[in-house]
Amino acid sequence: MGVFFEKIPPGSLTMYYACRRCNTLLANQQHIMSVNFRGASGTAYLFEKAENILCQETEKRHLMTGQHYTSNLVCAKCQHKLGWFYDYACEQSQEYKEGKYILELEMVAKVTITTLDEHRLAAQ
Repeated sequence: MGVFFEKIPPGSLTMYYACRRCNTLLANQQHIMSVNFRGASGTAYLFEKAENILCQETEKRHLMTGQHYTSNLVCAKCQHKLGWFYDYACEQSQEYKEGKYILELEMVAKVTITTLDEHRLAAQ
């Protein structure tokens, strides 16, 4: 495997979410669309954008809100499971989720701009 180059998630807020295992930045708090989701490990957030992730194979799943085609999300650096990606919603009322990311809070950590600066310095 080649060298991993971390992308800094866009946005103007100072709060980010990072992989709990390796601290790779994943999403900016500014891109949270909803905090009312549940994953296998508990509370999960729906994000409009995310970086430094890999989508695994798409599967048809029956979730609490109906049938969806989703892909598991893993950290691009350490392959730690993070949540899932909504590829397609079978019900029209759920189409707003298509192309969006679910990050489970047990799998990620909040980092502030201060720790982000430290993170950038440590990476140099």
